[in-house]
Amino acid sequence: MRRLMIAVALAVVLSLPVPVDAQGQQQQPPPKTPPAAPAPAPQPAAFPADAKIGFVSFPAVIEQSQHGKAGMKELEELSNKKNAEIGAKNKEIAALQEKFKAQQSVAKPETLNAMAKELDRLNFELQYMQKQAQSDVEELRERLLDSFQKKVLPIVEAIRNERNLWVVFSTADSGPAAIHPGLDLTAEVIKRLDAVK
Repeated sequence: MRRLMIAVALAVVLSLPVPVDAQGQQQQPPPKTPPAAPAPAPQPAAFPADAKIGFVSFPAVIEQSQHGKAGMKELEELSNKKNAEIGAKNKEIAALQEKFKAQQSVAKPETLNAMAKELDRLNFELQYMQKQAQSDVEELRERLLDSFQKKVLPIVEAIRNERNLWVVFSTADSGPAAIHPGLDLTAEVIKRLDAVK
């Protein structure tokens, strides 16, 4: 079996066309080179010693820091809870609407009138729940951002002071068009924020 596999491999290799140069001479195959070692991970650029400005990506600090992740989780949990409550109210309304349609031709007018009033009441409750949910989520978001700022801004100020910087800019959304990567203080802010208990 092993001989058969070697013979098949040899036949395949021999059937491959041999490269020739412009004069029709056979070219020698290039010498085999060992595979290249994987490139090392890029090291973060060093902060320039003569820099007078720095940058921080606050969205990245929120997304990557433990404090930011905990806040996003809390916000998501509240949002999911409110959505579940609204979903339950929608199901209650849908069930009553189905019952109303099914009984519309057979029920007494008083019964239909009572069901219509109940539907109005449930729809009013739903609108109130939606507004309240939006208000509650927005209030929590504001509290979390306030707490985040109270923890992060002193860290940014400490870094600015330690490095004798004139200013530290916030790179919101798209950020600056061009920036020396060493001026990005985001990783340092995240590290210090995560170290705060």
